[in-house]
Amino acid sequence: MKIVFFVRNLGKYFSATTSVLLRHAYYLKKKGYKVDVIVPADRGDMVKKESFFKKPNFSYKFRKFYNLIRGGKVKLNCEWMEVEDFDVPIIEIPDLSEKNIPKADIIVAGSSWMLDVLKNYSEEIKKFYLIQSYELETDENIRRYKLPVKKIAVSTYLKNRIEKILKDEEIYVVNNGVDVNFFTPKGRNYNIPPRRIGMVYYYKAPYRTKAVIDGIKAFELVKKEFPFVELVMFGTKRDKGVPEYAEFYEKPSRKKIAEIYRSCDIFLSPSREEACQLPPMEAMASGCALVATNVGGVPDYTIPGETALVCSPGEVEKLATNIKYLIENPDFFKKISGKGRKFIENFSWEKVSVKFEKILRL
Repeated sequence: MKIVFFVRNLGKYFSATTSVLLRHAYYLKKKGYKVDVIVPADRGDMVKKESFFKKPNFSYKFRKFYNLIRGGKVKLNCEWMEVEDFDVPIIEIPDLSEKNIPKADIIVAGSSWMLDVLKNYSEEIKKFYLIQSYELETDENIRRYKLPVKKIAVSTYLKNRIEKILKDEEIYVVNNGVDVNFFTPKGRNYNIPPRRIGMVYYYKAPYRTKAVIDGIKAFELVKKEFPFVELVMFGTKRDKGVPEYAEFYEKPSRKKIAEIYRSCDIFLSPSREEACQLPPMEAMASGCALVATNVGGVPDYTIPGETALVCSPGEVEKLATNIKYLIENPDFFKKISGKGRKFIENFSWEKVSVKFEKILRL
């Protein structure tokens, strides 16, 4: 069986959504499937926003010549994967016309604009769209979602939101996975009482989604009562939104991120809107006690009060209360950290890929 993945782009810092698609491709290849990853130079809706030198005709011809010199292969140049035996062929093509793609039994698309292309493909090809964000704010995407393509959401939360709009659509669920062998508590030391609180800083991220300011406000409420607590943040860039007192790591490598998680006692995820956020999963796998809002994948990969402390989005005081509870109850803190690690092992990439494979074979 031949499976082809469509990804929007590849580069040194490609997105988490692309990383998820590549992980699925990697594990299917390990199971013996024939798998290709396709990267179109013409990226649909995004092209009109790009400069001349990034236009499909120019950039594709340049990269095709460059890759030919290197042996005809597109190089996966991204430290975020860190998979030594990643051997899935990556092929760049001018556009997603059916004539340009390898013969396939199954196609998995990674962007909503690709659905308009897939509708013209042969009916013999099974078509899937892996949904990694909520996109139904526009009539255009509502129309696209009604096209005859099977849809897989990365969380039950996302599935339920979509089905409120598209009541007759069947949406499957496959949560994102986590590398539990890379993100591990091995070698870490806990502070008792817990004092180091980790959080991702999303540079220029919309307030209504990542809600970084909610997390900072919650931390400051905790610090008023427990002055010894420390805020540890990492992200792509430090700007004025990062408090001066915060310990900040700019553009850390994946290896460094794992070290940051292990250095923290508590991980704070204050998002107001998500699909299936990866950092809380990685932090749990690293042995952090998770304090989070109950959005995105959190309801799937946590048991409230047992493997994490959760609250509704926007409840800054409740986030602070949950952190304080962990500080005041060190035995419970250690217990929830251990249970969180054990529970998140159910979402290892190896286990998640089994569920993904079963849906593709339906």
